[in-house]
Amino acid sequence: MRMPDFVKVYGDGGSRVNATVITGKRGTVVVDTHVTLEDGKALKDMAVEASGGRPILAVILTHEHFDHIVGNQFFSCPIISTAAARRCIQEISSERLPEGFVLTPPTETFTGEMSIHIGDMTLVLWSDGGHSPGELSVFIPEHGVLLTGDNVFNGRTPYVGDADVPKWLEVLTRLHAMGPEVVIPGHGPVGGKEILVRQRDWLEAFLVLAQDCFRKGIGVEEAADKVVAELKADPARRQVLAEGIRKIYERDRR
Repeated sequence: MRMPDFVKVYGDGGSRVNATVITGKRGTVVVDTHVTLEDGKALKDMAVEASGGRPILAVILTHEHFDHIVGNQFFSCPIISTAAARRCIQEISSERLPEGFVLTPPTETFTGEMSIHIGDMTLVLWSDGGHSPGELSVFIPEHGVLLTGDNVFNGRTPYVGDADVPKWLEVLTRLHAMGPEVVIPGHGPVGGKEILVRQRDWLEAFLVLAQDCFRKGIGVEEAADKVVAELKADPARRQVLAEGIRKIYERDRR
């Protein structure tokens, strides 16, 4: 697995979000805008440098979660997301906004599929869902590069508080079938398509365990403890896991 020269990932490979700069003959596209104002500004500077005088054509938001959108305000180009992500971003409460942050919603949205041509390559966007209602993926078919957003957390327990886990599993299966050579996750180190398999395996085990607990009448909190113990999930994520389990319980009651 070798990262192409035209792709630069800005992230620490750990818990912070990965933002990506993709430069083609027509200009540069930025995917996600990072988690702090400082990082957002540094990302903008990185994009300007990478573009080599060509324009920044667009920002793409993989989804609506706050840690992926903080740097939006530094970009004057179109900001693209799914329609669902834009609705969620517009509903963010002003009480949650840190000092200096200006809520900057997407300016263009789509549902289904969208393509962006940047001269020598095409970015294909799919409205996926899964991790969150507004999730999308970005694929560069000419080079086998896939950006998954938070449908992949590589090396850490995923956030499942807004998830539709069965749909998430379907998305990961489809993304793996595309045969990507380079996979850039929403969080954690870049890898190959094996990280799609690891994420799918963990989520499948999480879903099976939660459904088994539901059938046995085990409460949500106890089920979350079982996930931490049996799936070696991060104990700091216990409450988030409980939120995801609660959604699975509600789904199975229908």
